[in-house]
Amino acid sequence: MRLFMSVFGVIGILLGTSWLWLFNTRSIKEQFGRATKPHEERRPISISIIGWYLVTTALFFPITFLTPMPMFFFWFFLTGRSGTLFAFLVCVLHVVMGVGLLKLKPWAWITSISYFTLFLASALTATLIPGVRARIDQMQAEIAERVFGDSSGVIAAAQNQLHFHTLLGLLFAVLCLGLPLWFLIRNKSAFEPTPQPL
Repeated sequence: MRLFMSVFGVIGILLGTSWLWLFNTRSIKEQFGRATKPHEERRPISISIIGWYLVTTALFFPITFLTPMPMFFFWFFLTGRSGTLFAFLVCVLHVVMGVGLLKLKPWAWITSISYFTLFLASALTATLIPGVRARIDQMQAEIAERVFGDSSGVIAAAQNQLHFHTLLGLLFAVLCLGLPLWFLIRNKSAFEPTPQPL
């Protein structure tokens, strides 16, 4: 489990870092800075990436239906049916927002900004609030109990990695939620209606 979480966290960091590098290359900056004709509708590449990111990450949510992974949302600890229902709703929201962004729908822009802001605040709250170690201990104990049947040995082995995984999760959240939020705000004009000639 620890290896899986570490690999998953490293993948997220690599993904965020590659986005940061990609969006700062000269060719991408030129595409963002290029003026478009009033009648021409062009979807910025960052919006395309965010839209497809939302749609493709929705494919991974069904895994949470099969695994006993609890979920944090702000200070709430969601397990069992409530965790599964929460994951299902987020999965549906990802698909709806992703398709809306790819079609440059203004409601998708507003919804996506609200979503990324809310979940970024949730990640920061769940990581930085007092008592986070006790909450993560509880989560690890529950996972170990469901997966291994006995939590004592697994939790004892995981204590040394707790602080590292907390910081890794926070960095992962900032990259995967903060970067799309920044690009959505920056590309607001792509969702504004094209003025019609008189």
